[in-house]
Amino acid sequence: MDEDNTYVLGIDEAGRGPVIGPMVITGIIARISQLSRFDKLVVKDSKKYTPRQREALSQLIRELANDIIVKIVEPREIDKWVEDGDGLNEMEAFFYASIINEAVSRGYNITLVYVDACDTDPERFRGRLSKYIEDYNGVIISEHKADENYSIVASASIIAKTIRDREIDKLKKVYGEIGSGYPSDPKTREFLEKHWREGADIIRRSWKPYKTINRKKSGEK
Repeated sequence: MDEDNTYVLGIDEAGRGPVIGPMVITGIIARISQLSRFDKLVVKDSKKYTPRQREALSQLIRELANDIIVKIVEPREIDKWVEDGDGLNEMEAFFYASIINEAVSRGYNITLVYVDACDTDPERFRGRLSKYIEDYNGVIISEHKADENYSIVASASIIAKTIRDREIDKLKKVYGEIGSGYPSDPKTREFLEKHWREGADIIRRSWKPYKTINRKKSGEK
């Protein structure tokens, strides 16, 4: 195998659980011959770094990667999949596959894809995304905690988390303090309570926290 002309693709997401803001799904494309450099650069997944560390690593990853593909999935799109489609796992499979398809369409000879499986059954998740793949016939490795086991997936996780952090910062400039967007965050819960109506465009209305507040507020009228 000519490692200088073959590529690996690592895919991961950030923002699966929040009730506010988008999910960001990222694919990192790199030559197989360069994987050892990613191994030295990235040693753990994005959640174990501080925001400042992620920003610094993000720049180094961008310099090292051959290409990066980003999909930003807004709350309305997420709601559509959750309420009218086949659920969040199917949505992620669709967007993961779209990254694989786009990587191939850009002309990269990708022979190996690593994905961080969101399904409880990693093989079932691999089957889900295989339905949406068009021209890729290489190997797909679907694993839990792939961001801890493979530096190329950890790199995708870091880029995704960095982009989501920036997206949240943009929302804060428009809507004020919204917290992290996670339901466990008191600032996020306070925003939901106060702005459940006018802030609905950035809120995932298919999420239980929003539905609970919506029912309560509607019942108060």
